Amino acid sequence: MSSTRSLAIFLAALMVCPALPAVSAERATSSGTGFVINDGGWLVTNAHVIEDCDRVNISGSGDINERFVDSQNDLAVVRVSGPGFNIAPIAIRRAPPRLGEDVAALGYPLTEILSDSVKITTGNINSMIGLGNDSRYLQISTPIQPGNSGGPLVDKAGSLLGINTATLGTKFTVETGILAQNVNFAIRASVLEVFLQARGISYQNVETALPGLPTSDLAEKISPSVKQVFCFKAKTEVPPAASAPGQSMAVAPSTASMETRVRNFVISYHEALSGDNATAWKFMQGAYSGSVSYYGKYLSKEAVLAEKRKFMERWPNRNYVVQPDSVTVACAVTSCHVEALVDWQAGSPARKKTPSGVASMSIDWDTSLEVITSESSSVIKHERPDTKTASLISTWFDENSKCRGGAGNDPQTDKACARRETLSDNLYSMGWCYGKKHQYGYQMKWHQCTADSNR
Repeated sequence: MSSTRSLAIFLAALMVCPALPAVSAERATSSGTGFVINDGGWLVTNAHVIEDCDRVNISGSGDINERFVDSQNDLAVVRVSGPGFNIAPIAIRRAPPRLGEDVAALGYPLTEILSDSVKITTGNINSMIGLGNDSRYLQISTPIQPGNSGGPLVDKAGSLLGINTATLGTKFTVETGILAQNVNFAIRASVLEVFLQARGISYQNVETALPGLPTSDLAEKISPSVKQVFCFKAKTEVPPAASAPGQSMAVAPSTASMETRVRNFVISYHEALSGDNATAWKFMQGAYSGSVSYYGKYLSKEAVLAEKRKFMERWPNRNYVVQPDSVTVACAVTSCHVEALVDWQAGSPARKKTPSGVASMSIDWDTSLEVITSESSSVIKHERPDTKTASLISTWFDENSKCRGGAGNDPQTDKACARRETLSDNLYSMGWCYGKKHQYGYQMKWHQCTADSNR
C-alpha cells in the first residue's frame, strides 16, 4: 500500500458522535471531549471536534466565547467565561514519554449508546512515532472510540502526554483487508505546547514523571478536568448523503505546496537579512514562533529577537545567498524541516572586519503559522582575507555606501565612486573578485576569484 494511501486512511480521524442526548431542550449535532489546561477558562480539544460548529457548548460550563484552531495539527483551544469556573487544570509533563509506558485515556465515547458519564481506559505506548513515521504522534494501545476525540492521554500520575485523536478502524479494514486491533494515536503534548505558546495561552508543567496512582485514584483525580464538548450546527434542508452522520475527515495539506512555501520563506529570510537593519528587523519580527529551539536552547520569541538585534548591530553590512541546489525540504502534516548551504559575508566598518564563508543552516517551520520553531547553523568554510585585503574590502564597502547613497552630480559622491573604483582595481589585482556569473546584485560579495567569477 502506498504511503499516500496509508496517510489518507490514517487521517480519517475519530468520528464525532451523531444524535447525542439533549443539552437542555436542544440536541447537539455531534460531540467530543476536551480538558482544562489553565485556570482562565481554557480547554483543549481536537480541531475536528469544533470545526464548522455554529455553537460549541462545554458540559456544565456553558457556551464558549473564544476559540483558536490549528487544523493541520488537529488542535483547538476554547474558552468559557461563565461564573464559577474553578476546575483544576491538567499539567503537561516535560519529561518525554517512554516506549511501553502505562497510560490512560479519559473521555466521553459513544454517549448515544453508553452512559453520558466520563470513562477511562488504560494501555501502553506501543510506538514513539505515528503512521508514516510522523513524529508528532504516539501510537497507543489504550482503547478509544468515537467521542474520545480531544480527550487527555495521561501517565499514571495524571500528567498530560498527549491528546487522543485517531484510530485505525473499519475504514482501514475495508481499504486493506487488515483487522487492526487497538491501534490508536495521540498527538504529543509537546506539539500542544508550541500551539499554546504561539497564542500566548498559559499552562502548567511538571518536569518529571511523578509516582503512579491506582487507576481508581487516577480517574478520581483527572475526571473533574475532563469535559464533554457539544457541537451545534445549523439545520439544512437536505441532509448530506456523502458520508455517515457525524463523520469528519482531516485533510492533509499538499506536501508540494508546503515545500514551495518554505523554500520561498528561506530565500526571503536571507534576502531580508542582507538588507539594512530596518528591513531585516521588520522581517525578523514576524519570522519566529512564540517559543523557539534556538541553537539547542528553548528561548522565547523576544529573546531570539534580542539576539538577532545584537547580531545586526555588530555586523551592519551583511550579504547572504542560499545555494539553490543545496536546499532540502522534508514536510510532515504540521511542519517542514529545511537544510541548506548559505554563502555569507559580513562587514563591520567600525572594527574594519569583513569575514565571509559558507554556512550550513537548518530550520523547522510551522506550516500553519508559517514561522520558525527551531533554528541552528554552523560555519563549514571560513574565508579569512589577510589584514591588508580585509582593510581594502572594508574601505570599499564604506565608499560604495557613499557612492550609492549620495546625490547625483555632487562632488563628494563623485569622489566616493572614484575611490571605490580604485579600490576595486586593487582588489582585482590581488586575486579578489566581486560577484559571480548569473548572480543578482544583492547576491554579490568579494571572494577569491574562481572560474565563474565576474572579472
